[in-house]
Amino acid sequence: MELRTVGVSGRKKDEDEDDDDDDINEKINNIINEKINIINENKKEKNKKNEKKKKKKNKKNKKNKSNEEQEERRRTSKKNEREEEEREEQREEEEREEEERRTRTKKKKNETRKKKNEKKKKNKKKIEKKKKNNNKKKNKKKNNNNKQTR
Repeated sequence: MELRTVGVSGRKKDEDEDDDDDDINEKINNIINEKINIINENKKEKNKKNEKKKKKKNKKNKKNKSNEEQEERRRTSKKNEREEEEREEQREEEEREEEERRTRTKKKKNETRKKKNEKKKKNKKKIEKKKKNNNKKKNKKKNNNNKQTR
């Protein structure tokens, strides 16, 4: 039996006590290792949960982003549609105005032509009347001359 000094107390222990100490140390180490293993397991589980949460969050964000993009495309589409409708309405309005302008111009031309024609007719009538009057005068003069010569 060998004696060794262990601990603060400085008392000497024999081999049996030493074996008991080894057993206790081993049990303590086993307990510590179990605790460490449990802690590590918990960390792994926590990491898994966090990873799941992260994936779920990413998936949700991706979905939200997709929905936002879809909504943005829809808004843009509607906006483009409205703009196209406005352009179409403007074109139609311009066409109507152009048609009205053409119609007014035509009417004006027609009016002018009619007035010219009326003026021509009046002038023609005047000329006819003058001719007739002149002819009457000539005839009268002729008749007078004929009467005088007889």
